[in-house]
Amino acid sequence: MTKDYSYRYNTIGGSDIAAILSLSNYATPLDIYNQKVNRLNKDLGSATRRAEVGKFLEPYIIEYYEKLFKVNIEKHDTPIYNKDYPFFHATIDGFNIKDTSLIECKVVFNDVNNSWGEEKHSCGYYDPSGIPPQHLCQIVHYSYMTNASYIDLVSLFLFGNLDIKIYRYFKDEFLEKAISGKANSFYLDYIKKKIPPPPSSFNEIKFVHTNKRESILADKEDIDMINEYSDLSKQAKALSSRQEYIKLSIIKKMTDESTNSIASAMKNNDGNTLVSYNKNLRFYDVIK
Repeated sequence: MTKDYSYRYNTIGGSDIAAILSLSNYATPLDIYNQKVNRLNKDLGSATRRAEVGKFLEPYIIEYYEKLFKVNIEKHDTPIYNKDYPFFHATIDGFNIKDTSLIECKVVFNDVNNSWGEEKHSCGYYDPSGIPPQHLCQIVHYSYMTNASYIDLVSLFLFGNLDIKIYRYFKDEFLEKAISGKANSFYLDYIKKKIPPPPSSFNEIKFVHTNKRESILADKEDIDMINEYSDLSKQAKALSSRQEYIKLSIIKKMTDESTNSIASAMKNNDGNTLVSYNKNLRFYDVIK
């Protein structure tokens, strides 16, 4: 039987919050508006495939958590609503029946790893300040919607040693009220009134403003910005060329023509990795 996801068009969920606050890597406030009002879903490309992988691996992450803490996690497939904001919803990965806490599962891919914090407490949990903003917004929303005692964000890192790190978030009423208030205002000011929010990119401006008008006169500030844009474009081109030259020089240094091989890494005398290779080069900051 096909699941009914129509509620996602009519209400605001946890994955929408970061976009509403302009903190998402994948969507903007206008994207959320178009989804709710115009039933237009942005093509997220690789992000959609990653979400599918995350859903596939979710049972494994939950099983790992259950064995680690010797608890039973109860799935909750239907959305949860809030009496104060009936146009909010939350879809929870799992409830810990033992202590009324929640878990949220995430799968982290190599190219987005840098934004995750590494501060670990003596009890074994990672500090919630290390959660990337777009995921923290979702956790905060779930906490507000459920009054959970705490939420464990269980993150599976799909590279290296396939680590699973648990970031524990405790209720923060001030933060939760602030974020829910912003989401509430977005719904009332834009979605309910069917007025698009201000565009936040060049492409969105083109989407919203489809009619052309006569030319306008540039003032001094406009001319200064246009000149600066031209200069920056030239600098960017020069920097890009230099960056490509360095990349090519490093990869040549790492190759061995006699064995037709490439070194997996380049390190300094202290053993710190400066460059790694696994289909692509990855450069690390050098500690001076």
